[in-house]
Amino acid sequence: FYNESPNIIETNDKKRARLYRALEYLTRWFSEGGSEKTPHILAVSHIEIITHLINDVFGIKAFKEYQVPHFGEGLEIEAYTTDDKDVIRIDIVFRDKKKIVLFDRKVRSITFG
Repeated sequence: FYNESPNIIETNDKKRARLYRALEYLTRWFSEGGSEKTPHILAVSHIEIITHLINDVFGIKAFKEYQVPHFGEGLEIEAYTTDDKDVIRIDIVFRDKKKIVLFDRKVRSITFG
């Protein structure tokens, strides 16, 4: 179906890029907000977007089953500043597994720290 109508179905690469673009916008918004309070966000997203983050952080072999979140299941995400203003440390917990990654806002990608 995708080959017949590529303009209808978004590719995985475009979904992943949109995910990290939104993460960059969100972290920039918080850093420029100047609030003394700790922000808390509850976000709801399409399963395809969340699944990219889960697979990028935990990898397909981290769980016995495919990491598609179940209905109502979520991720716990905590973000911290680092010495580099363009790099954010992110602690992510999914199904009781925790990983720490670094999000580079300039290139909009994650690496393992």
